[in-house]
Amino acid sequence: MGVRAVPFGPELMDAFSDFSAATWKHQQTPEWLAWRYLKCPSLRGILVMEDGRCVASAFAFERPWLVDGERRTVLETVDWATLPELRGSGVGIRALQRLSRAQEPLLAIGGSADTNVLVERMGYAPVGEILGFVLPVGSARLAEKLHQDRGVPKPLGRVAGWLATRSVFRAPLMRRPAGGQVVPVAFLDEQATRLHAQGSYHRASALPDDSWLRWVRSDRENGVWVSLEFRVHGALVGYAVGRVWHRNGRVEALLADAFSSEADPSLWSWVVGELTTRLRGFSPGVIWARAASPRLQQALIANRFQVASRHVLRVHAGQSGSLTGPLHVAALSSDQALLPYESGVITA
Repeated sequence: MGVRAVPFGPELMDAFSDFSAATWKHQQTPEWLAWRYLKCPSLRGILVMEDGRCVASAFAFERPWLVDGERRTVLETVDWATLPELRGSGVGIRALQRLSRAQEPLLAIGGSADTNVLVERMGYAPVGEILGFVLPVGSARLAEKLHQDRGVPKPLGRVAGWLATRSVFRAPLMRRPAGGQVVPVAFLDEQATRLHAQGSYHRASALPDDSWLRWVRSDRENGVWVSLEFRVHGALVGYAVGRVWHRNGRVEALLADAFSSEADPSLWSWVVGELTTRLRGFSPGVIWARAASPRLQQALIANRFQVASRHVLRVHAGQSGSLTGPLHVAALSSDQALLPYESGVITA
């Protein structure tokens, strides 16, 4: 039969399960694999098969975006991988090449230096930069970071962390504006999506995806989710989404997305600050975030998040067009909101 790239489907699940077990180290069960790859409402995949064996994969989430004022589907690439013993052979390229024939534009977020070279050769053009952020809010986590980055002994780092988390990181955040109201909601509705159409700053924005979020939250192992709407004198001006989970004996949190339709930096900082405060209520050791939008980046920095990483955003133009910046992309895009897969249950 030779080597061929084929669309992923339920009939290939057994072969893909063997591939997944050989490729990724995180714990996998048949139930989890079915949830992740068969029950997702917006997953598209290509497998490279050789004599009935899966040797490479490339997947993408089909996500709603607002591009130049029009609602469109953008594919966000995930799970591009090759069997360990075949890495460097080129079979993985066949999976992404086949996926890249799609009518919709494909967005690739980050990746290794080798990956970036490969996708650039395949026609993925740089479209911006996404920054990863971290806010250490627990003394143990900060002590570990000081030890790794600066060689500070851990006992001394814990003392420094204890002082820091009670001064710098607990200083007052941006104040609520006059007439401001924070409304906890179970899920974001279409009103939150329409906020992106009210601003003209971002040329392309990843939109809240209700069906995708409901799928993610259907797995209790994915932790607790917090969704907030922000109103000023009754009018909706922003939203924010966060996640909290348990990992290796520690609680961690993710500021998954935050957006305001207003240009005022203080409103963006209010949105980020309020969600950060809610996440801190779960006593995490650290809060993670990422952002491509300069407005969200500035709001995170105003709330004392530190830049931890930088990754290039690359896009492959589809038949329906491409993407141009500035972009609004946060941790709800790609698979960042699903990681780490080995996280555990935490209750509200």
